[in-house]
Amino acid sequence: MKVDGISIISTACVLPETLSTAADAVTEGQLDVRDLPICSARAVTVTTEPSWELGLRACEETLKDAALDPAELNLFAYTEVHFSELSPWSSPHHIARRLGADHAVALGITQMSNGGAAAIQHCVTGLATEQRTRYALAASASDFTGLPFPRWASAPAMAYGDGAAAALLGRGTGAFRVAALVTAGNPRLEETFPPDHPFRLTTNRRTPAIGFADNAFAVRKTIATVVREALADAGLAEDDPRILAVYPPRLGTLVTRQSVTPALPEPLRAHVRLLGDDTGHLGAGDMLANLVDAESNPTLPTGAIALLITTGIGFTATCLVVEKTV
Repeated sequence: MKVDGISIISTACVLPETLSTAADAVTEGQLDVRDLPICSARAVTVTTEPSWELGLRACEETLKDAALDPAELNLFAYTEVHFSELSPWSSPHHIARRLGADHAVALGITQMSNGGAAAIQHCVTGLATEQRTRYALAASASDFTGLPFPRWASAPAMAYGDGAAAALLGRGTGAFRVAALVTAGNPRLEETFPPDHPFRLTTNRRTPAIGFADNAFAVRKTIATVVREALADAGLAEDDPRILAVYPPRLGTLVTRQSVTPALPEPLRAHVRLLGDDTGHLGAGDMLANLVDAESNPTLPTGAIALLITTGIGFTATCLVVEKTV
């Protein structure tokens, strides 16, 4: 989807202060000491708050940075991963009410770890097709404390971290100009990827890479499709010198090297910026959290272009192309 006249105005990420380190995981028997050098994260963030509270804080910070009255919000797209029965019956509406977004259309999105990208896409579509929509907020939150297995159980390939992130979108200028956004799916992988229910206790203590290795070819093919089409929609050549960053999901070095980097055109592989060493995989929030880094990173000057890629088991992939305008 080629995008014109829509910007990401502001972004924010809220991370808990508590950390669970890989060294702790070794001591607790969750991680083999031999896996430490290749572990996907040095530490992961652990919340003591419900996911919706993290999400609310991320939304509040995003609107504060933009100096926008919450009552001006027209659309609120929210996605979360949690395992608590104590959450509100409809977190999007609860957060919208607590924000003071009194007239926003609130909805929840479920697309596994691609949920944050889906929330952004819904906001972009709403702004592009409904003239009454002036401001849209995309947000995500994750709380893996209720998992029926240790959050390091998929390490060294992956480790789960808690946190929330949000992005405010609108017309006109902002932190980024949205150039293109493409999503592709491959539901044929649903029964094999992951090989077990991703959040159900199994007889295996560890579930390496939760299906990335067995489905690497199909995953790479889907990612290659969204990258190729997003570049075309944005009118960019793969070797355009303005492209300075490619943000993959926060899935660690092993998964990135196996599933993401080979799917990229050769000129883009040197620009991969893998984050998550101190957070782990933030569920549906990787793309939104990576936008925060792209906004604040001084190595990305005004005019720089960044590609943000995310994936969700099942399987879905998205590529967002943005130009930094601040």
